[in-house]
Amino acid sequence: YDVVKNISVVVTSNGVKVDITTPIAGIVVHGTDTGTHFYWTGNSSTITATWSGFSDAASGIKEYEVLLRDTLNNTNIVDWTNTGTALTKTFSELTLVNNGQYYIKVRASDLVGNLSQFAASGIIQVDTEKPVVTTLVETAEGSEEDIDWIGPGINVIHRWKGQDNGQILHYEFSAGTSEGATDVIAWANVSLDTTDTTSSANYEEGLTYFTNVQAKDKADNLSDVLTSDGFQFDETPPKTGSVSDGASADIDFSGSESSITFNWTGFEDAGSDINHYMVALGTTPEGEDVVELKDVGNVTSETLSNLYLDHGVTYYCSVMAVDEVGNESDPVSSNGFTVDIYPGPPTVASSSPTGEVFLSLISESEIVFKFSEPVDNGDFDV
Repeated sequence: YDVVKNISVVVTSNGVKVDITTPIAGIVVHGTDTGTHFYWTGNSSTITATWSGFSDAASGIKEYEVLLRDTLNNTNIVDWTNTGTALTKTFSELTLVNNGQYYIKVRASDLVGNLSQFAASGIIQVDTEKPVVTTLVETAEGSEEDIDWIGPGINVIHRWKGQDNGQILHYEFSAGTSEGATDVIAWANVSLDTTDTTSSANYEEGLTYFTNVQAKDKADNLSDVLTSDGFQFDETPPKTGSVSDGASADIDFSGSESSITFNWTGFEDAGSDINHYMVALGTTPEGEDVVELKDVGNVTSETLSNLYLDHGVTYYCSVMAVDEVGNESDPVSSNGFTVDIYPGPPTVASSSPTGEVFLSLISESEIVFKFSEPVDNGDFDV
């Protein structure tokens, strides 16, 4: 009203809202997709933060602040930085250390200055080292020893080990006919498996095959390729030789009923080489009715003992070569030997009567001859 107390018209403001609540914090991740947090990075100079889900139902969000903190040293790498209304921030020109651990904080303020609680990301570990594939071998199924040859019907087990200062994400595997080549098996992600199996049907004679393995870690570092020392395929059996009865020169007769020594030459294998020999003894070529086929190692002679051989019977020694991958040669037999336990030709050991005697022509007389060995037949002059 004025000095004479005239009252004016009442004028009302458009009002003021009171906001004493803080914004609600959301989530923050390392990366550009709020649905995925990257726990590992191979970049020591750049970190990207992305956030979402912050809200304020009263005055509304005005701006965001973000910082980057060193977990292990408990210090801020980058202090609170205003990003306005942007929902992402890339920290650049950093000097992060290998094996260091960091995390991101984000907070929001509303139009009247209320400050939210901060949202913190998961840990971010810096890994600038490449993983290493430390060992790589090819083995036969059921063994862990490195092979140089593989035979038909046998699976090849490719085995490797790797290491990383962080965590390996996956391995990649390939194979080829030269070091590093992939003309047999193209590069394939085999997850965290440390073996892979291939069939010998993939391979052919005359070529050397190599396995290649590399590892990728969770920071996207890729190892150098490690290549195996290679292996070859052998499906050809050894070439046969000859077998001789006796310790050296071939014999036709043996005076022993309990043992026989025999030897062999000329067996060869142009592929994986001969591993061992199998021998047998029988009454027919390639027969095993006296001694069944058995492994005698990589030797060129053998003595079979504790036998029960019969006088006058012919026996045959047989030999088969086996190469490093199990290919077997055809069996080869000797021309045979006959057991003769009476050395030399038969002789008259004694006779009765002895000396010169007159035999009666009108009565029966008997002359007895004893021979040095059993005689089936013979001619006698009296």
